[in-house]
Amino acid sequence: MSFEVSVAGNGGEEKIVLKESFTGTQAEIYAFGALLNSFCLQRSDKTINVMYAYKSVEDAKKNLTPLFQGAKLSPFVCRMRDGKYTFENEKYHIEKYYLKQDAIHGLIFDKHYKIKEKGATETYAFVTLAYEYRLEDKGYPFVYNTEVTYRLQSSNHLSVTTVVTNETSRDIPLSDGWHPYFHLGNTINDLELQFRSIYKVVFDDRLLPTGNYEPYTRFNTPQLLGDTQLDNCFVLSNDFSRPACILRDEKAGLQLSIIPEPSYPYLQIYTPDNRRGIAVENLSSPPDAFNNAINLIILKPGESASFTTAYQLQWIG
Repeated sequence: MSFEVSVAGNGGEEKIVLKESFTGTQAEIYAFGALLNSFCLQRSDKTINVMYAYKSVEDAKKNLTPLFQGAKLSPFVCRMRDGKYTFENEKYHIEKYYLKQDAIHGLIFDKHYKIKEKGATETYAFVTLAYEYRLEDKGYPFVYNTEVTYRLQSSNHLSVTTVVTNETSRDIPLSDGWHPYFHLGNTINDLELQFRSIYKVVFDDRLLPTGNYEPYTRFNTPQLLGDTQLDNCFVLSNDFSRPACILRDEKAGLQLSIIPEPSYPYLQIYTPDNRRGIAVENLSSPPDAFNNAINLIILKPGESASFTTAYQLQWIG
């Protein structure tokens, strides 16, 4: 069989590997956080992992915060002002993780997911991980289920689809996203970056949207990242027939394309001070959507929402 799937470990700490036998391309997923820990491309005796990875599940559990590398963002993304919001005339206050005075990155980034289904054929390998959120934070007293499916297929193409289902008897607010870090070579300063934005979301000094937008097209054509610092959210153009973002490292001989569907119309990009990885975050809404209501999803009882992005690797040169 051209593709295979293997599992090591148990109890919500499984490591799942999806692999294409012929090329050696593989993805390693942790049941902890449903996070993508490695996406590897192989040529002869050379294997490169383009994810800024953890050494082990224990390492991920210990060091997931404060960088949140690989984290699942749900039921809200990025920052929420003061961890507070109002929904259907009721006020709520999030209890979980804070960065300074603002709640950040949702409630299920450090949960242990269950393997619901896995399999392999001649054309792909996949795994579906599931988590049931059950009133674990007083600031989000709703019930919902999350299923995350990773699917590796030919041409070094890895897709990740999240399906969220409202299991509460009332409407619930929702945003969804991911927080992966990529590194193709020694430093992100060597990257050529391209992403198809039309506007930048204007932030205040707390990195929360002001409600204003600025035209932004600097990286619509490939530009060397160099020492550019980014911690911004961008509105993508409406053409989802091509990649939203391309990272290219001539020295490493690698290119990564990030290909979201319209369910992720925003791209948040963050360059940490160590310059070893770059966070490229697919988001269904900008930050603080529970307060500003921009692209906020309202799921009715029993209703589901689906979000998909994909990563494609290739050698260059």
